[in-house]
Amino acid sequence: MTTQDGMISPQGGNRLFAYCHEGMGVGHLRRTITICNRLLREDPAMRCHVATGSPYLSLFDPHPALGWCKLPTITKHTDGSYCPTNAGLRLSPVISVRSRLLQLAVQKFEPNIVLIDKAPVGVCGELKPTLNWIKQHRPATRLVFGMRDIEDEATATIAQWSTLDAEFSLASHYDEIWVYGMRDLYDVGESYQLSTTVRRKLRYMGYICRPAEELAAQATSDEPADVVVTVGGGTDGGVLLDMFLSHTADRLQSQGYRSLVVAGPDLESGLCQSLSQKASRNPSVRWVRSDRHLPTRLRDAKLVVSMGGYNTLCEAVSLRCSLLVIPRVAPRFEQYIRAKLWGARGALDMIDPVALTANELTQRVMQRLLDPIRVEANAIDLNGLERVCERIRELTGSERKRTHETAVPVQ
Repeated sequence: MTTQDGMISPQGGNRLFAYCHEGMGVGHLRRTITICNRLLREDPAMRCHVATGSPYLSLFDPHPALGWCKLPTITKHTDGSYCPTNAGLRLSPVISVRSRLLQLAVQKFEPNIVLIDKAPVGVCGELKPTLNWIKQHRPATRLVFGMRDIEDEATATIAQWSTLDAEFSLASHYDEIWVYGMRDLYDVGESYQLSTTVRRKLRYMGYICRPAEELAAQATSDEPADVVVTVGGGTDGGVLLDMFLSHTADRLQSQGYRSLVVAGPDLESGLCQSLSQKASRNPSVRWVRSDRHLPTRLRDAKLVVSMGGYNTLCEAVSLRCSLLVIPRVAPRFEQYIRAKLWGARGALDMIDPVALTANELTQRVMQRLLDPIRVEANAIDLNGLERVCERIRELTGSERKRTHETAVPVQ
């Protein structure tokens, strides 16, 4: 319920609307659900609604009160382009439908805070009508852009945001910009050459990660694996998985180690089948497509081998895992940049993809089993979830009238 001046009335309650387009993998959706789950557990009066096109909602355990707006699914190719999952459809009309659904959902839900993940204007600009509508018709609604610490290498991010006129929206529509990372590791304002107006809205929240005790709370009856290999969504993880199964797994078996390979839901079906068959020929390897108990597997493993997705790194470091990372370098360079920065902090070991061979992978895995990475407790700031939820409570608890020109100092 709204008042005449556009404010959400007290009886309307606090309402968060989150947008998470998720065209590849599940990392952004995992982070968004983590935030919403925490808010809903801590405040029974809170209402959260997530708009996403992800087909993988069944992989998560969202809070029962979490609402959904399911958008038509689009897929991101490894070259960075998008297309509808339904091959018979063209992208433009699908984006139009998604754009209209987003605006209708916001109008009906009447949020007093809107949290946009990763894409300031949405995929292909699909959020622009909604952002304009909020600014014109709901001036009291707080608009927040949440971004991971690194989007891509600077030149690529600047070019992409310039094409979509994203910085204009950051300056004119958004009240705050939450960076899910550390300024002393990666300065977003400096790297992406953001304007003074936009930089004043930046808040460095730290990395978003569930607390270690919450991550590893689930017990399993399975025998722990010594080495866990995970490639996130799996879209481009085939090379690493094949290399591990063809060479490294045999060496591990000969030394009495057990391996768990998590392929990811996006691994191409034909490749998944062939790699699964290869895994089945090694009795020391267990192959799964996805695993709800993955944090527990990470906790119990002697070594985690990963491509270095944001959530995997945060969870592994939170659980004090020994971590070997072979980052992706296409279509984005963000995993490589983050792995280098975290490696310099002593949080992980990294193999440059250019130097990756089956022999190098095997040698490094064996080395790290004998000489594990010991992560310093304060190497990486993993308190982002607490800061984000606290800031949401501050914003939704404010009754004063405000405008979209509110600037927030860099912290």
